Amino acid sequence: MELFDVFNKRRDTRHFTNDVVPDMVLEKALRAAHMAPSVGLSEATKYYLLLEQHIKNAIHELFQSENQKVEAELLHNTALLQQYKKLKLEAIKESPVGLIITTDYSVLEKFTIGISGTADTLQWSSVCALQNLWLSLTEDGFSLGWVSILNFTAFKNLLNIPAHEYPLGYFCIGKPATDYGQQPMLQKDGWKSKSKNSEVKEIKQLYPTASNAANFQFSKIAGTNNTLLKEALIKKTNGKTKPVGALGILESIAVKVGCILETTAPEIKNPNMIIFAADHGIAATGLVNPYPQVVTQQMVRNFLQGGAAINVFCRQNNLKLTIVDAGINCVWKNEDLAYPNFTVSKINMGTKNYLEVPAMTKDELVTCLQKGREYILQLKQQQCNTIALGEMGIGNSSSAALIMHGLLNIPLAACVGRGTGTNNDQYQKKLKVLEKVAHQYHLHHNNIDPLQLLQLIGGFEIAMLTGAYLQAAAEKMVIIADGFITTAALLVAKKLQPNVTDYCIASHLSNEKGHQQMLAYLQLQPLLQLELRLGEGTGAALALPLIQSAIAMLNEMNDTDSFQINGPSN
Repeated sequence: MELFDVFNKRRDTRHFTNDVVPDMVLEKALRAAHMAPSVGLSEATKYYLLLEQHIKNAIHELFQSENQKVEAELLHNTALLQQYKKLKLEAIKESPVGLIITTDYSVLEKFTIGISGTADTLQWSSVCALQNLWLSLTEDGFSLGWVSILNFTAFKNLLNIPAHEYPLGYFCIGKPATDYGQQPMLQKDGWKSKSKNSEVKEIKQLYPTASNAANFQFSKIAGTNNTLLKEALIKKTNGKTKPVGALGILESIAVKVGCILETTAPEIKNPNMIIFAADHGIAATGLVNPYPQVVTQQMVRNFLQGGAAINVFCRQNNLKLTIVDAGINCVWKNEDLAYPNFTVSKINMGTKNYLEVPAMTKDELVTCLQKGREYILQLKQQQCNTIALGEMGIGNSSSAALIMHGLLNIPLAACVGRGTGTNNDQYQKKLKVLEKVAHQYHLHHNNIDPLQLLQLIGGFEIAMLTGAYLQAAAEKMVIIADGFITTAALLVAKKLQPNVTDYCIASHLSNEKGHQQMLAYLQLQPLLQLELRLGEGTGAALALPLIQSAIAMLNEMNDTDSFQINGPSN
């Protein structure tokens, strides 16, 4: 068979006969797959054969569950839904052979050529292997069907596929029962027609982007050092109908808020929560995170639909919520973009994998800082004087640990925690990978530049948080910091502008290793200690009522001058 004949005969098959796939046909196809190009000769493609019917049945159940979600999204379009339901989209139970092809990102533990721009080249190499395998099967009169309508997290867990491997999908292999009239099945069934030729355009012009790094300057942050005002606030607090210090930290919070807002009668106005969300290139490898990178976008959709913990707490405490896509590896649907509290300021489709190259460019870093500043300025114009800050990004606890290690010169093992959902084996792998990163960028050296550190191993959301901290402090706003990741951004801001913490209140002590040492360095006392480690700004949202209570105490509680209380007896 001529090569182009093989191209023409190749089909994404959903209908198979009961014919057995000979071992020699399968072995030849796998040899063909192994002969495919592999970036940097990484050979990161792995193969899993499935022949047991009970395993196929379980995978078919996963398909059905995910397919029901797809159908639910089409309920608003009855005609399209009916057309979709007529399509046969898998042959998991019927095909004689099942195959799973994965990309093993653990190869990145060693230097790999060709992934400096993006580690996705590893997965592209796996797709090349898949195509070779597919064409070999076609040449021998067999075929393959690609099933991708799956919850890949559940899929991996069901089959115990390692965290650092990511499947391309499930592949049905067998003897095709039809060639669909020598055309794609979706075309035959009227879903869509394949174009005759690819669209090819010649690029004839360059569009260079001017660097904005040299033009960025930080606003000067003055400290809250009005001694007379502070003394007046302490006197007012001590003069309430209670023993001095009886309300503990609430009294110091009342004084601090009064100093920030420069009044003895402070008031929280239009409080807002901003969640900055972004993906991290390292997370695509699975080396430092048990949850796949796609969870970032899934959780942001959960925020938008109002179903996450942060939504519950914001509603409970009348805290306006804004979600910012700082760099999520996702193309949003129109219905996602329609949410009024969702803003896309995507710097890129996630940072680069800092195991190989710096996470971001200097221009990307500066753009993040500027964006963080712009969001604060917008809220200031809306008469907001109190801002709570949160984050979302699979793998960002690793960046936070590296920031802590680099800026505080604390041993990395004391900085690296489990993050969300990490078991012992995953933690040890995470620590080993981050030790390599720290050595690679000499993070253990004293006096590392905080912005250079952020560029090397940070995240777009952490950089925007840093810009937000700096501008909110410059605008003399009350800043409520959340947990480990948001505090890492505050560390960077503190190194750049030492007075920034005068405007910050630590909402809680996270259960994440290292957070207590961060807060000690920043000289911030947490309001809550609830063993939280969720992120999302949840701790900051929970702390707001306590801050409001402290202010209410200052403004509304009786003074001993106006209400007589007997003192202690001698």
